[in-house]
Amino acid sequence: MALVLASSALSSAFEVGDAWQGPPAELGKPLGRFEVGPRVRFRWPEVEITVKDGKIEQIRRLDLASIAAETAQRKKASNDEIARLAAQRKEQARLELEKAEKEKKAALSAAEQARFAEQARVAAAEKAAAEARLAAERAALAAEKAAAERAAWEQAQRAKLAAEAREQEAARARAAAERVERERAALAASERAAAEAGEREAQIAREASARRETERLAKDQAKRDAKARAEADEQARRAQREAERAEKEAREAAARAAAAEAAPAPSADERTRQIIRKEKELLGLYADLSRAQVNNDAAQARFLQLQLREKTKELRELKESDATPPRAAP
Repeated sequence: MALVLASSALSSAFEVGDAWQGPPAELGKPLGRFEVGPRVRFRWPEVEITVKDGKIEQIRRLDLASIAAETAQRKKASNDEIARLAAQRKEQARLELEKAEKEKKAALSAAEQARFAEQARVAAAEKAAAEARLAAERAALAAEKAAAERAAWEQAQRAKLAAEAREQEAARARAAAERVERERAALAASERAAAEAGEREAQIAREASARRETERLAKDQAKRDAKARAEADEQARRAQREAERAEKEAREAAARAAAAEAAPAPSADERTRQIIRKEKELLGLYADLSRAQVNNDAAQARFLQLQLREKTKELRELKESDATPPRAAP
């Protein structure tokens, strides 16, 4: 209480920017004195004063409310930084998408120009072929007029040259088509790169959300695990008591079953056989329950306990029913 009153008096007597005259007498001797570069920090249990260049730079209270406020402020600053980084990544992804779109448009324009060039080359090849045909026809007429073998041979040579020219033009057209195909492949690659950039941004956002959800689920799971362990311990204790009682009933049922099997039965009726069969089933269930408890299999133990209750109830009802055997006919 004295320290609180002293810190209140200090806040009214000193303010940030005042000259530092040394530790105030109302606070007493400081618990610590720390030097960080040009700053000197004095600490008391309830207050901390930072001095720089002979002046009070900061007065920081160390009560829970102030500490909580500082923690909230740091958390807000961290969240703001995370939001700023996310906005930067989003802007970078947008710029990458714009760049990819520009590259796509440029590739489409180049492909269109290549298509126009190919059409022009095809038209030129067709024109050249038409001109070659016309030249061949004129040569044939000249050959017919001249009726000379030399003219025919020359015509054949011209036709051969025209065929070679057509083949060369066809080869150039094939080369242009291959170039267009390569440009299309480059365009497809740029589109895939843009899609991958968008997917990476979405993946980063999903991973951040998944980390926050995983932390929350881990805390909830830890609480549920602690509660489940407590319940499992209680169920194990109840199962141990139930197993001891069930083992005792099993021994009694086994003794009765053994006596029933050893005793000579003048006429084995259906009711006696049912009782013996159910007692054997109980013995098997008790053995399985013991193995499940040894193996610490809680789920199997609970299932076997339910089966034991049902079988025990059926055996009790069977034994409590009318046990008088039917009288034989004379």
